[in-house]
Amino acid sequence: MQTDTAVEIRTSLKVLLEAAGFASTHYDGDEGEYLNKNMLAGAMPYFSEHAVDHDLIELETEIVIEVLPDETVQLVAQGPDYFEEPVPVWSDEGLALLVDAGLDRAALVAAQVKN
Repeated sequence: MQTDTAVEIRTSLKVLLEAAGFASTHYDGDEGEYLNKNMLAGAMPYFSEHAVDHDLIELETEIVIEVLPDETVQLVAQGPDYFEEPVPVWSDEGLALLVDAGLDRAALVAAQVKN
């Protein structure tokens, strides 16, 4: 017997993301729920240090931070043709990006072991 193995963001993570201002988004043709938040690159210390080059990405560039149903996080710049490949939420880079987006690192680590 085959069972449906839908991928979704665990509840403990979803609660933290929503409390930090992430909004639920659904895309046509995809049953998964995505959570995203818009911020300026200059308001994101980790991202600013690693990506702002004042050519393609500037401090005023609007960035969409998006958590995908498979619990990866990706960034997309509004305007320039720029995006970061998704990284696992629980990786050092993923945690740093979510801290940039207003989440508490200790709460994120605690959410990793909860459903």
